[in-house]
Amino acid sequence: MGSSYLKNVLTELSQRHAIFVADLASAVRSPHQFATNGNAFCVPTALTPGASSSSALKTAERAEYAKIHVRVLAIRNAIIDGNPGVKSEFTLTSRAGVPISDTQYTVLTKNSRLCYVTLSTDNPRAFRRTFNKIGGTIRVS
Repeated sequence: MGSSYLKNVLTELSQRHAIFVADLASAVRSPHQFATNGNAFCVPTALTPGASSSSALKTAERAEYAKIHVRVLAIRNAIIDGNPGVKSEFTLTSRAGVPISDTQYTVLTKNSRLCYVTLSTDNPRAFRRTFNKIGGTIRVS
């Protein structure tokens, strides 16, 4: 991925007051020099928590993923910190042709905010357990 792409992504995340982390050592080990990374942010939403929240989240995510042409591997209901949510796994190909695997946790908080935690890697086999472990530690307020 080019530096201009990364700058645009980081600018967008900054505007959302996001948290961004990267495992720089993974870039050294990567044949693509891709740093496994994660980001998290929350946005206000008109959705309200309820029995159909996870279904609405899954529908919205499928529509969003279709727009950006990702290959969806799984979208399933999840309870995240006691709130309805969705765990999605998908792949996309960077402009440089690098296959990137993402795990995204989306949670609807009690105060109607959508919070996203996205974890990305070019080495899904090595990081799958770590991504799952991170998913179990997500806390929202």
